[in-house]
Amino acid sequence: MINLALHEGVMPLVWRYLESNPQRPIPEPFKRELRFHYHGNALRNKTLWKELFRITGLLEDQGIPLIAFKGPVLAASAYGGVAMRQFSDLDILVERSRMPVVVKLLAGHGFVPERAAIEVVGDEFFQAAEILFVKSGSATALDVHWEMMPRYFPFLPEADAMRHRRVRFVCEDGEAPILSPHDQLLMLCVHGTKHGWPSLGSVADIAAAIRTGIDWPVLLDEATAVGARRMLLLAVALAHELLGAQVPGFVLDAAKGDRAVSAMVPRLISALFVGSSEARQPFFNDWMVPLRTIESNRAHLRYVIDRMFAPTYDDWQFLRLRRPLFPLYYLLRPLRLAIEQAPRLASAAGLRRAGPAARAAQGPA
Repeated sequence: MINLALHEGVMPLVWRYLESNPQRPIPEPFKRELRFHYHGNALRNKTLWKELFRITGLLEDQGIPLIAFKGPVLAASAYGGVAMRQFSDLDILVERSRMPVVVKLLAGHGFVPERAAIEVVGDEFFQAAEILFVKSGSATALDVHWEMMPRYFPFLPEADAMRHRRVRFVCEDGEAPILSPHDQLLMLCVHGTKHGWPSLGSVADIAAAIRTGIDWPVLLDEATAVGARRMLLLAVALAHELLGAQVPGFVLDAAKGDRAVSAMVPRLISALFVGSSEARQPFFNDWMVPLRTIESNRAHLRYVIDRMFAPTYDDWQFLRLRRPLFPLYYLLRPLRLAIEQAPRLASAAGLRRAGPAARAAQGPA
């Protein structure tokens, strides 16, 4: 159970439940282990929380508009405490035109790009919306975005609109600009769909964000306007089915009335709590879930073409070509993807042929 809670990204929630329900005791050795994980996560989160305020303060002092999102910001604003969520890095959104200044400022404080050279960061040849910065000798990983989503999955309001609607989160440790409640929930819905809802933790984020207060008719209109209505419906249906999230009846009726959403919800739920990545049907989650939630034929085509052929920093990391040779990445990318996906496709095909019994035999984590 502890391993599964860690794997699904809900360990702090499991600890809080067990602590607040003494009528459901667990053996002391396992309670100590779970307490150790909880307090270790809380200490790390608190450290990253303070680092986030330091970084956002540094950038704001230089007049750089930004938004902090996910990570400790989501934990504090939606879960009610920075210790109550598992996360791996910090996320901020800045204007693309400010990236050279951001890179220089971060470099002065020991941060360097993890997967691309500094001269490559911001090169508009690559389909990129973010770059991860790391600091030697530090546990801090900082994901700097200039768009919330890559070009092939643009189903969110424009970054400028989200910056205009941002709100200020203030606490005793500091303050930072964050997404409005509507933008936060919609971002989580689109982000989770983009990755195929890989864990219970991603669904728990939706349930937590719903509790911040949502004007559902307005949010449905906003999601429809950016092509994310089905993504919103899928996310809230998963949160309702798995975690009892309080969602208005007319929203649940809309989710049930959408054939694609109705088909995906049980399939995604059945893929959770299964130990092996093969049994989770990663190709279905990674590629088909995003594709099935896209409602426009034109967006379908763009998703497939851009994701298959538009070069990314991962392609540069795979083979570091000089700038004049960058067009070769259009040939290299599909080859790299084929190599990367072949074992997963073979495993998925083998599991389908073996049937449900073989998938069940994989067992839980």
